[in-house]
Amino acid sequence: MKKEKHQTLFRMIMGRVVIMLGIIVALTAVMLIATNEIDSTENMWHRVDRFIAEAQPDLKAARYQALSDSKRLKKQDAFDVVDPSGRVLYSSSGRTKKYGKGYLAYIPSYDKDAFYTLYHIRNKGYLLVYGDQDAIREAAVLDRSRNVQYTTARRPRKRLSKKTVKLLIDHADTLFQKYAFTTAKGEKRYLLLHLDGSALYDQTQRDIQRTVILIGYGLGVFLTVLIGGYTLTKRVTKPIRQLETGMTRFSEGSREPIDAIQGPTEVASAVRTFNKMNATIVRAEADNRELVAQKQRMTADLSHDLKTPVTVIQGYLNAMQDHLIPEADYPKYLQIMSDKTQALGDLINQISTYNKLDHPEVQLHFEPADMSEFVRSYFAGIYSQMETAGHEILDDIPEGQIAVDLDRAQMNRVLDNLVNNSLKHTPPGTHFFALLQQTADRAVLVVGDDGPGLSEDLAPHIFEPFVMGDQSRTTGSGSGLGLAIVHSIVEKHGGTIALAGKADRRRVRETFQIAIEKGTFFRIDLPLHEGEA
Repeated sequence: MKKEKHQTLFRMIMGRVVIMLGIIVALTAVMLIATNEIDSTENMWHRVDRFIAEAQPDLKAARYQALSDSKRLKKQDAFDVVDPSGRVLYSSSGRTKKYGKGYLAYIPSYDKDAFYTLYHIRNKGYLLVYGDQDAIREAAVLDRSRNVQYTTARRPRKRLSKKTVKLLIDHADTLFQKYAFTTAKGEKRYLLLHLDGSALYDQTQRDIQRTVILIGYGLGVFLTVLIGGYTLTKRVTKPIRQLETGMTRFSEGSREPIDAIQGPTEVASAVRTFNKMNATIVRAEADNRELVAQKQRMTADLSHDLKTPVTVIQGYLNAMQDHLIPEADYPKYLQIMSDKTQALGDLINQISTYNKLDHPEVQLHFEPADMSEFVRSYFAGIYSQMETAGHEILDDIPEGQIAVDLDRAQMNRVLDNLVNNSLKHTPPGTHFFALLQQTADRAVLVVGDDGPGLSEDLAPHIFEPFVMGDQSRTTGSGSGLGLAIVHSIVEKHGGTIALAGKADRRRVRETFQIAIEKGTFFRIDLPLHEGEA
């Protein structure tokens, strides 16, 4: 059978929280990595910086062709190498036309985020703007003839040529900058960088990617909390619902236990407690039903036992009053009625005794006594009675003292009832046995006979009130309360009485060397007097 595993509610909650935090940390790490990846792929200036740094040896050695093989440049990028006059010394795009010295003056030096834009204002002129992503740094206003009307920076030429304007307009979508360097021979040169500026300043794609990542991250965190909370709630509420369902069925009369659950220790403990309570109530209800049935049997048996002698007495009295019985026979029938009256009185006395002993407030009068001496004296007192009835007493009583607390009168009643039952229900020649011994904390008395014994149906109910054999019930030779009274008296002594088991019967056979096939034996266990071992 698989062993149930339970956790406390606190550990269960903390376990779920740790798992959810672990998932959230993992999602955060993935989000940061993805965001950094986007930033690194979009950071053009980092790429260009490394291109220029790696190109220094080739720039000094004038190995411009080698620059075209750099992995730092994208397909959309290009570069030109020119002298101070604007003459093209090398072009990755195959350009051969000269830029011109004046045009070079309007190309901004290499700087992160720097750009320029030439706006053609129809029929008005031109607006040349220099700046970065944060603000406009410089501006120049040109008329329709390309004359510089106003500028915020010192630039050469008051008038731009058509060629210069055309070059500036052609590079409107390109981030165009110049990087000045000196060759190993001391020659001043310019590296003109034609960089695709659309990706740099197009925030839409970057914002979309970041938004998607953030939405995915938020959705992941939300689903983590939702699923974690749902599984935790389900694991906690499912056993609670099982317990609630079981309690509802219990209130409706069902006594089925709740099946084993997998859930918090607290709930599992409550289920186990409920099942124990349910089992206790089931046993109590079964005992109550048995008690009710027993009371019904007692009422029926008592009615029968009272009605039988009363009916006989009433019948004979009516017959005598109607002169149906000859006067010569009156003594015989009067003796019968006297016997029935005596039996009726004995029955009433037995009922009274049983009711008194059964009352919880009735206290016996105990005094220290030697159980060996008490049993020995009792059987010595009934020896002649047993001999007259044709019964033989065989006993094994220790010589040493066995100290117990006894109500002598009541314990005498116990032995009287056991002996009288044996005399009534066994034939002459029956042996009556009495064995007494002391155990660690008990005085054990085994008494019985080797008569015909009890029926198997009667044995389990032998100590119940008004239980007796069919023959006794028919003849009215017993009240059915004797053994019930015996049981009550022994219990009030703090002891127990039961039909003797196989071990006790074997001890009787071994002690007296007599073959016993059937018989009825009782074992009485009494606690030793306090302080006795």
